[in-house]
This record gives sequence, C-alpha cells and structure tokens, in this order.
Amino acid sequence: MPADEIYASLQALNGKFFHIEDLSQYASKVETLAKALFYRSEDNQLITYILYYDNGPEIFITMVWTHPDFQNKGLATNLLSKLVDDARRPIQLDVHKANPALRLYQDRGFRQVRASGDILTLNYTPMLAIMQPYIFPYIGYFQLMAASAHVVFYDDVNFIKKGWINRNKILLQNTEFLFTVPLIKASQNKLICELEIQPGGDFEAKFMQQLHDAYKRAPYYNQVIGLIKELFARQPKMISDLAIESVSGIFQYLSIPFTWSKSSVVAAETRGMDRADRLISITKQLHFTQYINNLSGSELYEKEYFANKGVNLHFLKAKVTPYKQFNDEFVSGLSIIDILMFNDIKAVRQMLHEYQIL
Repeated sequence: MPADEIYASLQALNGKFFHIEDLSQYASKVETLAKALFYRSEDNQLITYILYYDNGPEIFITMVWTHPDFQNKGLATNLLSKLVDDARRPIQLDVHKANPALRLYQDRGFRQVRASGDILTLNYTPMLAIMQPYIFPYIGYFQLMAASAHVVFYDDVNFIKKGWINRNKILLQNTEFLFTVPLIKASQNKLICELEIQPGGDFEAKFMQQLHDAYKRAPYYNQVIGLIKELFARQPKMISDLAIESVSGIFQYLSIPFTWSKSSVVAAETRGMDRADRLISITKQLHFTQYINNLSGSELYEKEYFANKGVNLHFLKAKVTPYKQFNDEFVSGLSIIDILMFNDIKAVRQMLHEYQIL
C-alpha cells in the first residue's frame, strides 16, 4: 500500500489512540516491510485497511483504519476475520483501552496479555473446539465457542439420554424448568446426527407458550422470541441441526463471527478411534495446533498426552456473572435464552469474554 495513502489516512488521528513520532517514516517503513488487507470504493478511494508484519511464527498488527464515512459497516471486521482465518497462527496487537476497536478484537477472540498505562497488548491464539451440539446451551458453552477460531460440532458420537442435546432449562415461575425436544426412538445406540425430531404434535406451540408465560415481562422478550420463532421456522428435521442453529443463530443475532463444521462431514473417517486420539486427529486434520475444551475435560484428557502428539490442550473455565432476573434471588445454570431475555446485546457480548483459559 502506498506510503502517501497511509500517511494521509492517519495524519488527523495521530495522538488520539496512538502516537507515532515520525508518521512519514512510519508510513515508509510499513510500505516496505508490512503487508496489507484493504478495501477500496468503486472510485478507488481507500476505505479500510489492516497493516501487519508477518514474522513467520506469529503476526503483529500495526494498524487498523477505516474512513469515517464507512465506519460501523463491518468492513474492518471482515478484514480481521479474513486475516485470522487465513493465518491460523498467533496474532498480536497493541490498542488504547478507550479505542472503540477494542470490542472488535475481543469479539474475534483476542485476549489481553498485559497493559502498559493506557495501552493494552492483545493476543490471539487460534484454537479449535469440538463439542456435541446442545439445544440453546448455557453461557459457558457460548464462551467456549467465542474463544475458538473454529468449532466442530461433534454430531457423530452416541446420543446421551438425559444430556443437554435435546433439552435445557428456562426460568418459569421463578424456578428452573426443564424443556425437552421430543425425538423419534431416541437411543444411546444411535449417533446424534441420526436422531430425528418427532414430527407433528404440539411441542413447538407448547414451547412458545412456555416462553411467553416465563418471559413476557422480560425487557428483551420481543426480540428474543422473534429469533427463536425464526429458528424453528426453518423446520430442521434432525435434532443436531436444530441444536447447531440454536447456537449459530444466536451468534448471528449478536453480530459475532462464527465458523463451524460437523464431525460427520469433515472427520467421519476418524470415527472409532480412541476418544483423545480422535480429538487430536481432527485438530491436526483441520490444520490447528491448539485445542480447547471445557474445564470438565481436565478429568478426561491430559495436556502432556496431547502435547506429545503435537497438539496443545487448553481448558476454559467459564464464568457466569449474575444479572437481574425478575427477583433478587439469582437462578444460575439456565439456557442462553434466559440471558438474552434479560440483557441487551452489548451486555451479552461482554459476558462471552468473561472466562479464563487454563
């Protein structure tokens, strides 16, 4: 990218969220040594860009800029997603704590590693998550998804009765209430992807009435009930598809990038392998070196075993911050539906970052 364009775009901003002593020298250095992702308008006007240094093992982002007339259109988000998805390597950047772009980085999985005054250093480590598809799962599940660069829905493993694949909890009459999506001949001898939703009947109408009775006075009832109706209107035949849509649809509602695949599609040939070995195989097959699991997985998997096979294993410790429901007594462990009913999009997005990686 030409140095004069870089200089012109940053001149008015220098000293606000960043301070470059010699902007002309910086622009020349970037033109010579850095790489760029950018968009231009139809009349060839520069409208947004990401400048970065490719250091081999990792990438350092030195600047993200968007023309004022084109801000809040998702252009920089698209460029950042492309860089993250294509690189699949650690990425680091520095950002002022008051810079509105901080949320952009957090939504794409960047985590703070240190602070120097008002400048935060963020790091992105591309991790893969492999999880069974659950219907409208709790916030910890979404935190795991948000911490991952890509999610593989583990849909070709055996169904677990009384698990969370086809059921979850909402708040009804100030206490937890378990709802269940009826399935045809559900059996632990069948794979999740083989189980069909019971057709006909009145489950959907009954569920919508339960949600109405439970949350009609919740502040975000209208938005959320509309989202849920839209998901059911797609009429997925298999419980795995409905569960996946209950996750991907909510990420779309929150305007957070989310990429996923199914193990039955991308890794069917690994079926039958030892549990840990299959996770390692899928991770490497998708060209990741970092695998992340919920903290409960620490009882099943050992970091040393994964490391010896070329994969770094991480565990996510979820955090659920109490929020205002109808009464002062907080009821935890409920479906994401409950959180969406009582919190605006900004608050929910913030909750997705409240975890710890071990």
